[in-house]
Amino acid sequence: MSNAPAGWYDDGSGRQRWWDGNAWTDAYAAPQAAPGAPAAPKTAPIVNSLKGLGIAALVAGIVAFLLGLVPVLGILLGLGAAAVAGFALLKRAPKGLAVTGLVLAGLATIASISTTSSLITGIKPITSESVSVPDKPEETPAAKPTTTPEPKESPRVSEEPEEAEKPEKTQTPEPTKEAEIQPGLTDDEKSAMLDEDLKYALFVESSYQELLAVDPSLWGGYLVGVRVEGSDAYFTLQVDRSTPEGKDLGQRAAQALSTLLTQETVDELGISWVIVEDGAGVVIDQKMSSPLI
Repeated sequence: MSNAPAGWYDDGSGRQRWWDGNAWTDAYAAPQAAPGAPAAPKTAPIVNSLKGLGIAALVAGIVAFLLGLVPVLGILLGLGAAAVAGFALLKRAPKGLAVTGLVLAGLATIASISTTSSLITGIKPITSESVSVPDKPEETPAAKPTTTPEPKESPRVSEEPEEAEKPEKTQTPEPTKEAEIQPGLTDDEKSAMLDEDLKYALFVESSYQELLAVDPSLWGGYLVGVRVEGSDAYFTLQVDRSTPEGKDLGQRAAQALSTLLTQETVDELGISWVIVEDGAGVVIDQKMSSPLI
């Protein structure tokens, strides 16, 4: 039966069933249908419903992305849109619509989490300043009586002010030495931090090639290297720059990465430029970093 062309056949139960050329479908011929006059199964409603599900996932992702900067609400909308997109993928809705909705939902969730955390952390310095304000006026009146008797003794003994200046000179260089000892982040440490933040933003657990299983057209699936050199962030794609496909992936990656990295990551690592290169180390495209979050 595996070599039979598509058509109506008896499936062994006495009923005429539609064979699509590879497997039995769920379409059965009506009892009144005349033999030898097969009609194609009505699969259009199923296709339309799956397409509608994919569109719903895309619309949910767009709504969540537009409201992603709203604290808490953006998180809820992002998670809800991600759930709709995941359901659409499980039901085999159009992959492009569902994946786009999923990516937008992820960006919305990250944006809302960043906004919510910055709002929460922004409350702390306000409370610390409000507590430290009453401490300062309490110390100032205590300092006044100690300074007033000193000028009275100074005209009597001329040698004492010279000795008082010596400890002041020894105290001034101490804070400068401590400031010089504090080390900065190396390029390797910055590269590791950038790799971790990017995997979190793209929902990658271990390797960027996990994205190829979702959609081979996603540029993130071709990432094989992330590094920081000075104020430049380099991203290596395992593609050939001379091919139209490789060049297109590199340009899309540069555009997305310039806005995908958060402002907090860019400031902490000191990144000014996002540079995308191919597997041979040739630059495909570069963009100035301009985070949306």
